[in-house]
Amino acid sequence: MPRRLEVTPAIVLRRYDFRESDRIVVLLTRDLGLVRALAKGLRKSQKRFGGIVDLLNCLEVELVRRKSELMLLTGARLLEAFSPLSEAPLLLAAGCHLAEVASAFAAEDAPEPEIFSLLAEALRRLGEGADPAPVSRTLELHVLAAAGLAPRLDACAITGRPLADDEAASFEPRHGGAVCLARAEAEAPRLSGATRRKMMQVASADAAARWTIPWSRDELAEARAALQAALLYHLGRPLHARAFAENTARYSREKKIS
Repeated sequence: MPRRLEVTPAIVLRRYDFRESDRIVVLLTRDLGLVRALAKGLRKSQKRFGGIVDLLNCLEVELVRRKSELMLLTGARLLEAFSPLSEAPLLLAAGCHLAEVASAFAAEDAPEPEIFSLLAEALRRLGEGADPAPVSRTLELHVLAAAGLAPRLDACAITGRPLADDEAASFEPRHGGAVCLARAEAEAPRLSGATRRKMMQVASADAAARWTIPWSRDELAEARAALQAALLYHLGRPLHARAFAENTARYSREKKIS
């Protein structure tokens, strides 16, 4: 029986050395979700794949199903290389964070067109020079929504009471989103009315507008803390790339000051 060939757009998330000459490649694909594939000879020679199976590149890949959990990567064609990311440590760190968020909520062996498109567009925006912070918050909000985990922000998640436009609230993922301050946990992140409105605006915006909505510094800081709490709650673990991104950003700021 001939082996089944799958062709799909994919973004390279990670690569691992395997044996003497091979690599295992982790891909977020549009049509197959999260895929782990064996790329034979990738370590030994770049000729077969033309050196394009690189971190965060967007490819059209040819994959063959096998009895093993690993698929076999038999061919690849470059669709888009977000080359500025590899040239700037801050952008690369942000790109790795975006990739980890997307892959953490992507299903295996099931189509993931929405999460794939979100990651591809976020990487494209970074490559075009967009500020990593609003790009990250936008992707985080929409990936949670795509996974069926969108936080409720318009009403208290405990009492159901609608929140006034300018009303501050806490953000408590275990309750599903915003909680009025009368019922808030002391250690929960706080959201001003402005930040809640901005998060709702971004969450409800269409595919083009969501990336260009302006954020204030305070809104970004509050949304970052809230979404970090949401990701930690739903995944049960911290994101490895976040620490890398934050350390890189801190180093970049300190270097500018000095």
